[in-house]
Amino acid sequence: MKNIYLSIALLLSLPTLIIGQDFFNKTITIETEPSGAKLYLNETPIGESPVTLRVQDGLLAPINNIRVELDGYSQKTVPLTQEWKPGIAIAGACSGILFPPAWALLLIAKGHEPSYKITLEKE
Repeated sequence: MKNIYLSIALLLSLPTLIIGQDFFNKTITIETEPSGAKLYLNETPIGESPVTLRVQDGLLAPINNIRVELDGYSQKTVPLTQEWKPGIAIAGACSGILFPPAWALLLIAKGHEPSYKITLEKE
């Protein structure tokens, strides 16, 4: 009997996990000072700053690093950190007590800032 309840809870949680991770992508802007620097997302070229791109939010999102290169300036690598969204974290934790599939909200309780500004130093 216990296995049936566990199976039902997992089946109810699965769509939330899949949909939550798919719909919680975010568009962010990366600027540099000075502008015009070459940007790389996890070693993949993404263009010259400023650049706008989509990244995945949430606890299951990969850790993204931005490498910045500009002639006459030191190369810099910056992680795109995510901040906790307290409202979603609290809602997931409180709702999960009464309805276990709601714990899936915790997967989207972290998110990127809408923009990042990276300042380069001269060599």
